[in-house]
Amino acid sequence: FRSAFYSAPFTYIIPHKCEKAQLSLDFFDRLKTVSERKRFFYFFNKLCKTEMQISVIMHEYMNCIEKCLIIQIECAIIHLYYIGMESVYHFACLERKLDIMKKKIAAGFSAVAMSMLLLTGCGSNLKNNVHSIEDLKGKTIGVQLGTTGDTLASDIEDATVEKYNKAADGVQALKQGKIDAVIVDLETAKAFTEVNQDIEILSEEFADEEYAIALNLENTALQQELNDALKALTENGTLQDIKNNYEGDEKGQHPYIVREDLDREKGKLVMATNAEFPPYEERQGSEIVGFDVDMMNAVCDYLGYELLIEDMAFDSVIPAVQSGKADVGVAGLSVTPDREKNVLFTDNYAVTHQVVIVRK
Repeated sequence: FRSAFYSAPFTYIIPHKCEKAQLSLDFFDRLKTVSERKRFFYFFNKLCKTEMQISVIMHEYMNCIEKCLIIQIECAIIHLYYIGMESVYHFACLERKLDIMKKKIAAGFSAVAMSMLLLTGCGSNLKNNVHSIEDLKGKTIGVQLGTTGDTLASDIEDATVEKYNKAADGVQALKQGKIDAVIVDLETAKAFTEVNQDIEILSEEFADEEYAIALNLENTALQQELNDALKALTENGTLQDIKNNYEGDEKGQHPYIVREDLDREKGKLVMATNAEFPPYEERQGSEIVGFDVDMMNAVCDYLGYELLIEDMAFDSVIPAVQSGKADVGVAGLSVTPDREKNVLFTDNYAVTHQVVIVRK
C-alpha cells in the first residue's frame, strides 16, 4: 500500500519552519509549466510558515475528490501522496473547511484501501474444500506453466488445471476463490504463506523432486566443469551456507558475497531463469536475487566465469538453452525424463518437495 504512494522520493529543502519535505517525482513531473511549479512552491512555502496541522487538496477541474493529491503537514515533515490524478488544475487552501476536508480525505483513502483489497483478494470468507491430496480430485488447481506441478496436476482425476505464467498469479487466484488449490515447490510455498496469512500448506507432501542445472545436449565439457564446482562447493560448505540463508533459523545470516578479486578469464556464462519463483529467484527492484542466483555466483567464482542473468518466461528457459541463447538454465528446474530428452542436467544441487497450498 505504501509503495503505491512513494514511487521515487527526493528531498527538497525549504528555508522556513519545515526543514525537509518528501515529494514524489511522479507528481512533480505532472507540473508541466513553470507557472504551475511556481504556484506550487509559493503555496508550499506559505504552508511551511504555519505551525498548525493543515491539509491541502489539489484536484482537477472535474472535481473528482476520490482521485486527488493530498499534502498532509505534521510538525516539520511534509509527505506528498500521489493517488492517481491525470492533471493538476488548481490548489486550494481550505483551512476554514478543515473538518469537511478530513472527511473527504478519509473517504478517498477508504476508496483506495477498498481497491487494494479487491486487487489483492480477500479470501477470509471463502471456504476451503481441500484438506488432503485425495480431495484434489475434481477440483480446480492452479500451477505455474511448464513446472513439475503442471505435470503432476494433469494426472489428477477429473481435475481442472489452470496454468499461470507466475506462481504468484495462482496464489492470487486461490485467495480470490477462483481455484481450489495451488501446487508448487515447498520453499516457494513457504515464501507465499509468510506474506499471506489466509493461506496454508497441506501437511501431506505431494511429490519429491531434484533441482539441477540444464545445459545444451552437446555441452558435456561445461557439464563436467559445473559438476566439479558443485561437488567442491558442497564439500567446503558454501552451498549449505547459501541454503541456510534462505530457510531455517539462520535465514538472512549467510548472504553470498561475489568475489571482486578474481580474474574472469573464461568470459561470460549466460544463465536463463524465470524470476518469479522465490526464494530461488525473484526480483528485488532491478536486481534478480535468490538461492539459484547465489549458487550460480558461487559456481562462477569457483570456475572463473562472469555470470550474466537473462530473465524470461519459465517455459522459455529450456528452449533458450537448446538454441544456445543461454549457456545454462537455472530456474528451479526438476530433472524429468521428458526434459532429459532435450537438455543435459548436472548433478542435483537441491532436493525439495511439491506441496499443495489451500485457503485456511
